[in-house]
Amino acid sequence: MFSEIKETRNLVQNSNRNFHDSSEPHLICKKGFPCECDTGEDRIVNCDKQYQADETALSTTNLQIAIEDYIAKKVSFKYNVIQDILPNEIMPGQEHNIVELDFSNNHILKLFSHVFDRFKVLQILKLSHNRIGSLEKVVFTDPIKKTLKSLYLDYNLLEEIPDDFFNILHSLTTLVLDGNSGIKLTAKTFGAGLKNLKSLSLDYCGLTVLPDNLFINLVNLEQLSLRGNKIVSIPAAVNAIPHLSILDISESDITEIRESSFDTDHKLTQLIMKNMTFLYAINDCAFCGLSALKSVDFSNSIHLYHIHENAFGLTTQLTELSSVMEEINFSNCKLSSISPKLLLWDKLHAIRISGNPLICDCQMNWLISNQNYHVAFGNDLPVCASPENNAGKTLHKAKVSGCRNINLGQFMLKILMLSFLIISAYVIIRLIYTKRLSINRSSNNANPLPSVAYRHLLRQSDENPFSNEN
Repeated sequence: MFSEIKETRNLVQNSNRNFHDSSEPHLICKKGFPCECDTGEDRIVNCDKQYQADETALSTTNLQIAIEDYIAKKVSFKYNVIQDILPNEIMPGQEHNIVELDFSNNHILKLFSHVFDRFKVLQILKLSHNRIGSLEKVVFTDPIKKTLKSLYLDYNLLEEIPDDFFNILHSLTTLVLDGNSGIKLTAKTFGAGLKNLKSLSLDYCGLTVLPDNLFINLVNLEQLSLRGNKIVSIPAAVNAIPHLSILDISESDITEIRESSFDTDHKLTQLIMKNMTFLYAINDCAFCGLSALKSVDFSNSIHLYHIHENAFGLTTQLTELSSVMEEINFSNCKLSSISPKLLLWDKLHAIRISGNPLICDCQMNWLISNQNYHVAFGNDLPVCASPENNAGKTLHKAKVSGCRNINLGQFMLKILMLSFLIISAYVIIRLIYTKRLSINRSSNNANPLPSVAYRHLLRQSDENPFSNEN
């Protein structure tokens, strides 16, 4: 027993000495020492918000696990005061085992060259909420370029990113750069080496204009978030992403969604534009290019008062969009009515329109009187703002009389019949035109002009090409 006490005292003394000597690894994961080492299957080393033996906050990553033959898979250093992460001084001896490193919420100022060279299987690297202002060009080298899948550099002080800095990360699927408010992006920021990137987040980066070719190399990108930027229109750079499925442009400065704003985003299934403070209108054919769209969310866009009845192209484009739409969210906007011609409402699983100043009169009777649609309201029931007899009532309790009901089935039938008539008329006119053209050609072949007369005209013209005799 006395020998164990003596051994513990020696370890503590060594630890006290080592924490002030950056060249020696510091012991962890033993009684009286920082950090906890999970011995289960996950093998997580938890060094979050730790204090060293001298009762100062943890400031180093040069740590050695005191448990014999321990293999660490995930290591977390969150909420400490680490300023430098140096080559060969990140969990020495464990580099070949670690698949995830988390340095979030520290004081890291810079990433040095070759700092992660020893990590053979690292897949997730989190450096969020630090003070990183500069990146050396060769931070990432072999073998990390083949293994790293997720990189988080959000909420740092990044401005300049070296050209092709990320280009070596061929296996990267997730890149998060949120909160770097002074960041400058060019066509070389996201190079061809990021061909496997599927998710990119650039929230709150102070972006106003995006270069048209910014995402041209991200051929497999599926999710893009531009939330909280000062963008005033749908960027052309977004339309250039061939496999984009989810787009978030919430909290931007866009005032209206214009016609065919998404004319080439045929793969987009989810559009998120919440908390759009300046948005007031969604115009005719605004979403006509989104034939795969399943969900839109414009909730809390408090000045949005107008949605054109043909915003989704149902009345003119006859696209397949309305047949795949599953959910709309226009809750807490400024809408007073919604057109029955906007969508095929019976196809929707969720209709979120609560928190709007709805006028529950004949224009909204199509929705008031159809109980089948009410199921899609969920728990947030829309409430009438006017007229007086319906004010304060939920939509399914409102009473409207003297209205002529709109039958959406008949409406669609009329559209299809009109389309059929237009196509038929075009075919008939085309046939008549072709037949007449054929007759004229036959007549010309039967009575050709004498070639002599034509040559005679040519001779007269040649003699005096500018003559203008009366």
